[in-house]
Amino acid sequence: MQIDNRAFAEIRIQSITLHPLCGEYELCISTEIHIHPRQETRQAYLHAARVEAHFNGHHMKYLGFARPRLPVLLQPQNFVATSTPSFMLPLSARQLEKLETCRDAGDIIFKLSFTAEASTERGKQEVQKDIHHPVGQSDWLKQLKNCDFKYILLIEVEAPYPEDTENSPAYFHHLKNAVDLYRKGEFTSCVTECRKVIESYGKAHFNANGWSSESFKKLAQPSRKTMPKAERETAILATIYHYTHQAAHHDNQENPPEPYIRAEAKRILTMTATALSSI
Repeated sequence: MQIDNRAFAEIRIQSITLHPLCGEYELCISTEIHIHPRQETRQAYLHAARVEAHFNGHHMKYLGFARPRLPVLLQPQNFVATSTPSFMLPLSARQLEKLETCRDAGDIIFKLSFTAEASTERGKQEVQKDIHHPVGQSDWLKQLKNCDFKYILLIEVEAPYPEDTENSPAYFHHLKNAVDLYRKGEFTSCVTECRKVIESYGKAHFNANGWSSESFKKLAQPSRKTMPKAERETAILATIYHYTHQAAHHDNQENPPEPYIRAEAKRILTMTATALSSI
């Protein structure tokens, strides 16, 4: 950061981490600032940092302004002074989901534009410093997992994970795997895992292997108009089970399956989680 064309302070990003709050999230930007010694008495107040997220070098999303708890005073001394303020940016679940859509299983490069108000012999002036900080996919996935964000889907359906996960039915484990695969960008494998969720649940709940076929038979009958709610929910499960068949049985080289894209995997994952949430 320069004032009057002279180096005033060096700003470095130590880390960018995601923290869970009640109903939303917070992006914490930890910095380390080295203030150069100056003979002239000058100071600057660091107020905020404009935050942008860049993806794959093609497009950008503006996230908002990250701010410190209090304005940061940068006061030159007779030595190199150091300050380590943090800047906080609130993010809603919807914002974070949009960020994930744009990330598309890739890395994120955050662009931080720090703004300070400096006092000089000429009066007050505004100065700015731009810094780019990359966050790799693996590191970002760990942060999402630590924040339990993986439990939130497109329409903010909470995946119905039981508290006792070790002793829970197999279909809950398959659902967790499906969410992890979706976050990693393995969309066809995610759809396959969703089929395992429905298959495992069908065997446990209906105690029969042909439950989905029986459901389709009922849909083909004129009496389908009088089907009770429970049978209609079963028909939804059977439809998901049928749709995901190709993803699970892809060993046919003569007729290989088409790959599933993010939007398709998101739809099936959301429908699967919604179906289990009503159990």
